[in-house]
Amino acid sequence: MYTQENLFKMEKELIKELEKTIDTLDKKFSKDKLVEKFEKSTSEFEILVEKGLIKKRGNNILSILDKNSTNISFNTI
Repeated sequence: MYTQENLFKMEKELIKELEKTIDTLDKKFSKDKLVEKFEKSTSEFEILVEKGLIKKRGNNILSILDKNSTNISFNTI
């Protein structure tokens, strides 16, 4: 049976292991040229999104309601 004390110890151990793993992977990939290229392209992409030149991917298709609700009118006052 788990006591609150045991759960707290387990949580601390898990946090330590996660931090250790993150540090290890960070060191491993920090000098990787391919990762540097991806990070550079991501930052350039974000700049273009902020400028409004491009959009992030997603569902850009018009909904059925929006697609069929276009009103075209000529010479109306």
